Amino acid sequence: MKTFLTLKEASSLSGKSTMTIRRYALKLLNSKNEKIRANVIVPIDKCKPYKIAKDKVMLKFGIAKDKEDITKDKDRYNKTLTTPMIDLMNKTITTLTGQLEVKDKQIKSLNRRLMESNVLMKQSQLLLERPIEQKKTFLKRIFG
Repeated sequence: MKTFLTLKEASSLSGKSTMTIRRYALKLLNSKNEKIRANVIVPIDKCKPYKIAKDKVMLKFGIAKDKEDITKDKDRYNKTLTTPMIDLMNKTITTLTGQLEVKDKQIKSLNRRLMESNVLMKQSQLLLERPIEQKKTFLKRIFG
């Protein structure tokens, strides 16, 4: 038989706010699957609180049932990280670090180029702002 908790009890168990638990309960209620909806008890009397299945709260918010579950999870995690896997991860980290250094150099050189182009652009704008001396036409040179 399932153990049901009020929303406040579920929030204190999970460390989440009651609104978060309420949203999760409503998500379960809006499910098309009847088995999923059965994890929430909607009170007939509106004064009474909603109740949600304890196992669903624990599963959703990652709460271990007791200390044995925590140690089992740690052992399972430690067994999955084997020496070849750790070596591969270290090689990957080294490769990615090298790639980051190359990219940093590329960014620095591109920033220098951008700064140079900005200086050139500014100089070309200053040249365009100067009034252009108009040459006298042939007739004005002859007849003044």
